[in-house]
Amino acid sequence: MKKMFLLLAVLIVLQFNVSAQTGAFSPGWYIIQTSATYSVIMPGYTDFTSDDKGNVVIPDISELPMAAGEVVLAFDFNKDKYFCFDPMGRMVVFNGAASLTKAPDAPGCGVGLMNETIELIGGEELGEGSYYWIIGQDIAKSTVTIMGQGGQKFEIPQAKISLLTAALRKLMKNEAYKPVN
Repeated sequence: MKKMFLLLAVLIVLQFNVSAQTGAFSPGWYIIQTSATYSVIMPGYTDFTSDDKGNVVIPDISELPMAAGEVVLAFDFNKDKYFCFDPMGRMVVFNGAASLTKAPDAPGCGVGLMNETIELIGGEELGEGSYYWIIGQDIAKSTVTIMGQGGQKFEIPQAKISLLTAALRKLMKNEAYKPVN
């Protein structure tokens, strides 16, 4: 009887633990943390270049950069790995549950594309061509607030970042839609 009770208790604990682990992940936008390690599975649209003859040059995927503070769209978390896309379609896998932090989801939040590099006092950079999570806008001051890794918030001039999510929403308002086949 004691063995049966112990076995039942262990099975319940294991079931609860598995449910807790699988239930914690929800697909969405995540911010890359400083401790993250990653591997690129597939390059994105902006990773391809052309040579002098107009031939498409395939990049070395081991050299494609990702930076702490950037935002990615995670669609799966399995065996301690996040499977993600960056906003331009690069498919990336991050290793470890602490690699990414869920971006806050509130009205007005969205993705921004840095137009030029901003150097911070601490020596870090918000790099040109990087994607960041926008959490606010001050129209009177012409600034945008972004959230980086570790929950850091930076208020930057709006001219230095393109409001990508807002631009896509505006673009798609008048788009003609057709039925799927």
